[in-house]
Amino acid sequence: MQGLLDQVGGASVPRLPPPPLAARWLLEQPLPLVGFLAGAAILAWFVLNRSGKNRAALGAAGGLVALAAGVYVLAATVQTTREQLIDRTRTLVDRVIKVDVPGVEPMLDETFTVRARPIGRQEALNLVAQYLGGKFAVKDYQINQALATIDGPTVARTQIHVRATPVDSPYPGPLGSWWLLHWQKDERDGEWRVVELEAQQIDFVPNPKSFPLP
Repeated sequence: MQGLLDQVGGASVPRLPPPPLAARWLLEQPLPLVGFLAGAAILAWFVLNRSGKNRAALGAAGGLVALAAGVYVLAATVQTTREQLIDRTRTLVDRVIKVDVPGVEPMLDETFTVRARPIGRQEALNLVAQYLGGKFAVKDYQINQALATIDGPTVARTQIHVRATPVDSPYPGPLGSWWLLHWQKDERDGEWRVVELEAQQIDFVPNPKSFPLP
């Protein structure tokens, strides 16, 4: 039973560490904090009004609402490096699945490799065209999770879980897979590019590091 679970994604894939709470609540996922501040504004208005402190109620509620609005605007206008890398990862996956080789190429560093396989950038691009443009063509896909962590000023990793439905598949539904991408910021133009790709888990593939080669 465990062997079957491992094949279909039941095995636990270690996740990248989460961002600091302050960065997550203020810049990346502000809605819980905005909701809390809005709720606190309503509560302050109610409690202070019940005590006959109308001016204090207005000041407290107004201040909390203004703070909630400020948090929301800040998160909407500032894109963190983690968010930028997650967006780039989603773009890369979309271009790979659509076999947009000219679009994939500039997102891979000249030193790009596939972990545990002697595959460089040009060979990887050839495999995208050969496999995803052929027997592994994808009919539709969905990105379930996308994570990122910053390891240094010019080094980062992203992790993504993709569920894709091949055009010709012996399986009844979509196949899930986990991928880890190692990124490096190019000092020449400031762009983040992938330097290494690692297949962490692929449904029904016992050894994902060998995919797509025998």
